[in-house]
Amino acid sequence: MDDKQYRTLVVAMHFKIDENKMMVINPEPYTWTIGKKALKPGEVVEKGDIVFAKVKHRNNKITCKPVLVINVTQELITEDSKKHRDITRLIEKGNKKK
Repeated sequence: MDDKQYRTLVVAMHFKIDENKMMVINPEPYTWTIGKKALKPGEVVEKGDIVFAKVKHRNNKITCKPVLVINVTQELITEDSKKHRDITRLIEKGNKKK
């Protein structure tokens, strides 16, 4: 049995409701799903939810990773900050080899 490796997703482009919940305004560049259900803009995710993010890489390969939402931060991307693509990023956490 191999351990599922969850990643921390720091999500930009959403509206923070409180420190444990957020409303997705624009889930790009990730396609959000909870289970098999696509998460649409306006839906709420909570801290602790496991969502699946479809990530399109530069070589056009698409992978689907299980992501544990542990950070709920308010970062709305404006036209000016679109060039700062690192605002939304996957941060590896807990993937230490033993």
